Amino acid sequence: MHKDFIRKNLSEDDLHAIRYDGEFWRRFISSEILIRSIYDKSYPDNSDDFPGFYKAEVFAWYHNGLEVRAHPYGVSAKVRYLKDEAEYGSENPKDYDVVECKLEVFGCVPFESIIEYDTDGDEYYKFPHLFCDYQCGSEPYEQIRYRDEYGRVVKAKDIVEILSHK
Repeated sequence: MHKDFIRKNLSEDDLHAIRYDGEFWRRFISSEILIRSIYDKSYPDNSDDFPGFYKAEVFAWYHNGLEVRAHPYGVSAKVRYLKDEAEYGSENPKDYDVVECKLEVFGCVPFESIIEYDTDGDEYYKFPHLFCDYQCGSEPYEQIRYRDEYGRVVKAKDIVEILSHK
């Protein structure tokens, strides 16, 4: 599956953006992907009761599957950060600052949930489709990850409050 989604002959600009700007999506044949439930019978019409398919932005491979931008606009949240990195792992509330910031939301689609894929798309969406078994409920993710505007991973336990969905 990896080789079918990875672009060949990346330009110097692409390589620079991947290495230094964190634009990992440039490795893929498309920056967008359509995630479809194998149980959805309403495609290409989307039901309000069960979102059987949706467009996502590809981010990167992770050890167990594909990571995608799960919420296209991110969220505004209050997050606690350590005051001093030397105190990593501290549970003392005095060692933390609470900061309001914008977080990007990523979903991890495990390989075991991807039943089939089509790299060409169809007449409705002309970018790759993943056909998934939504084993985790109404979405295919085994995990949700958050990153702040500097690309640092923010653990769910460090999110004090979600203020708004942008």
